Amino acid sequence: MHLTQAELLLVALLMITLLAMGVGGAAMALARWEGLTVPAAISRGGTAFAGTMVLGASLAGLFLMLK
Repeated sequence: MHLTQAELLLVALLMITLLAMGVGGAAMALARWEGLTVPAAISRGGTAFAGTMVLGASLAGLFLMLK
C-alpha cells in the first residue's frame, strides 16, 4: 500500500497533534503539581503544545521534502 504525499502529510500532522496534546496535558499537570495557578498551568501547557506542534510540523516538512 502506497500513500500519496498528501496522505502522508495528513497522517503525520494527525500523529503530531496527538503527541502535542499529550505533551501539553503533561505540562499542565506538572505545573499544577508544582503549585502554579490554573491560568499559569494553562499557559505552560499551551506553550508546550505549540512548541511540539512547530517541531513536529518542521520535521514532517523536512521528511516530505527529502522523500
